[in-house]
Amino acid sequence: MAVRVVALALWVWLLVQQLPAEDFGWLASVLAVSAVCSLVAPFGIPYLFFADAHSSNKNRERWCEALGALIVIGPALAIIGAFFLDWWLEGVVSLRVVIFFVVIEVLIASLVQSAGLWGHSVGRIDIAAGLPAALTISRSIAAGLCLTQVGSEDSMLEAYLLIHVVVGALTALVMLTWVTRATALRWRPTFPAMTTFVAAWRYAAMGGAALASSELDKPLVVRVMGLQQAGHYAMAYRVCSALAMPATALAAAMLPRWVAAVAQNDAARLRYSFIAVLLAVATMGSMLMALLYLCLAAYPPGSFGLYPEAWPWMQGLAGLVVVLGLRQVTAAALIAVGLPLVRALLDMASLAILAAVAFLAYPVLGIGGVMLGCILTEACAAIAMAVYFFLALNELRLVGISSDE
Repeated sequence: MAVRVVALALWVWLLVQQLPAEDFGWLASVLAVSAVCSLVAPFGIPYLFFADAHSSNKNRERWCEALGALIVIGPALAIIGAFFLDWWLEGVVSLRVVIFFVVIEVLIASLVQSAGLWGHSVGRIDIAAGLPAALTISRSIAAGLCLTQVGSEDSMLEAYLLIHVVVGALTALVMLTWVTRATALRWRPTFPAMTTFVAAWRYAAMGGAALASSELDKPLVVRVMGLQQAGHYAMAYRVCSALAMPATALAAAMLPRWVAAVAQNDAARLRYSFIAVLLAVATMGSMLMALLYLCLAAYPPGSFGLYPEAWPWMQGLAGLVVVLGLRQVTAAALIAVGLPLVRALLDMASLAILAAVAFLAYPVLGIGGVMLGCILTEACAAIAMAVYFFLALNELRLVGISSDE
């Protein structure tokens, strides 16, 4: 996780040195739509790895079905997403370039995410953590290679898109080759059985909604305030989300333990563990938020080569470090108690709230209205998810035997 945070920070810094805020806002929007498509592409099948972890044969079968689904669904979603971006962002880059970039990006990210979830399900932390970290490092390498390019700002963005997908594809190829040689996984994509679709569609909806609420805010901000302000917002959001990554890692690490507690009907252990993690994340997030405030106060706007106009955004969005972490924990808890659709509905509701607040508040309050909307939606989502989790715990205690009875 530390490697991912450093690589992400380096990637943002290198891009900011080369791209104006408008181009960075455009790129953040394209990557946001690509991220949503990549998580939906396997149709939620990778989340079934955890249920099948006890059977190596069944788990390998699920892997092949996930490959078959993402190879078919991924390009279709990517093309739809590319046409949407061309319309929404008004043709900043040619449509052919956007289609090429999004299709490759979606396939790469889907493969890496699926393999990472498989490694997580079987306890291979090296695979679960190594693959996403390698992909993040590849982005920073691509941004660094762009420093060697000589050309106008108009050509720089297209040059980065090409280098991004080439370096990402090579990194994914190397890492996935290592995974298949180190494990029993094989490249034999099969079309998923109907029973698999029935079991997985809820997780596909959950994953798509989760990323939609955390990623589609970038193209939304483009429509509200324009590409330049979207670039400043995207940079500030990346900084806050990077600081919330330790909470994301902790939530992911706790998920298998919480699933086991649910399987054992141990409501008491699940409740105490959840509260302890919430307190730890709130404490850690508050410390990191304070550190961010101190850095912003100590250094004048534009320090380290960052956009000077992004300073107010980082100051206003610093609270996201805490609420993003709390939301990740509560979202993981809903998965543990078998409520992926509830999480999906709450995620989409939070995106709708953000859109409403942003469009209504920006004309009156300016960027402060958008900042308020961001923090408010994340906090509301975290509270609502925690409420549903405790309601599910009460049902679990009634139907099972908890350790305190």
